[in-house]
Amino acid sequence: MKTPHLYSHVYLAALLMLAAVSAEAADVKELFAIDLPDYPGKEGRMIEVSYPPGAQDMVHVVGRNASNTEPARFVVVLLKGKGAPLFTPGKE
Repeated sequence: MKTPHLYSHVYLAALLMLAAVSAEAADVKELFAIDLPDYPGKEGRMIEVSYPPGAQDMVHVVGRNASNTEPARFVVVLLKGKGAPLFTPGKE
């Protein structure tokens, strides 16, 4: 069963979160990418985002490390257009 609206919302949330993170604030590591044959022209991606102690992005509370002493990591799963950039940097 296809749920394109759910995937588009997850994708949009991931893009907005990553766009708000400055290159110095977070380390983004791709874990894997997979073609999605049921969704022509789309691919699934899983990335890990790591924040140093006290770092945060400008938009989302979830994109924040609440600890001032320990690093934080979280995983982002998204659906995107094949060949499209992983994220678009925000304007500073």
